[in-house]
Amino acid sequence: MNPQNEQLNNYFYNQHQSSPYSYSKPALVPATSIYDFYSLFNIGSGAFAQVYRGYELIKLAPAKYREVALKRINLAAITDPAIYKTTINEVKIFTNLNHQNIVKCFRSFEEISRYSQNKYLVLVLEYVNGGDLQSLIQAQTVCGTPYYMSPERIIEEPYTFASDIWSLGCILYEMAATKSPFFGEKDNVQSLIQKIQTADYPPIPDDRYTPHLEFLIESCMRPTMNERPNAFTI
Repeated sequence: MNPQNEQLNNYFYNQHQSSPYSYSKPALVPATSIYDFYSLFNIGSGAFAQVYRGYELIKLAPAKYREVALKRINLAAITDPAIYKTTINEVKIFTNLNHQNIVKCFRSFEEISRYSQNKYLVLVLEYVNGGDLQSLIQAQTVCGTPYYMSPERIIEEPYTFASDIWSLGCILYEMAATKSPFFGEKDNVQSLIQKIQTADYPPIPDDRYTPHLEFLIESCMRPTMNERPNAFTI
């Protein structure tokens, strides 16, 4: 075991043993409240949820802890029945996903706030210490340039769902290549617009990704709206 992790485990175990709620022979019971986790620290927030980093006790004698991310969804704040149902379904699907490139959801539980009496849904997630995609993109993006605007929006045609598919293709490209497909044109807006309208961008590294991903990006970023796939097809 890493000495640093061992020291951390010992620290939390001693903390647990000295707690007035501890027993001489404590049982390992899964947490049922966000306050059952150690060293909580808020690392993000959204419209309906807060995200915390913390430590969960997963083994006794010797004590073992794992670092987790806790997504706490305020169900009381979701007043639209359709959004509420969608949220619950997404959590069920997320809990069953198991892939090395997807953040793992260990489990979930519901709790009632001891202060507001609001109902919360808490997801216990694998903690990934890499920040969020939005921050990564913002750090490399020049404010005000239309990197993700579709060709039709560039010329002020009506917005459609196909415009979102184009933007999805741009984001997938950026995740694969770590830069916008049109990043090289940041100082020349006219050239940028022309390249967007013709979908003129460098290919992603073919030695690192499958042809399936290349095809998906290419199909999402077709200049003609009707030639792009819809969300169901993707």
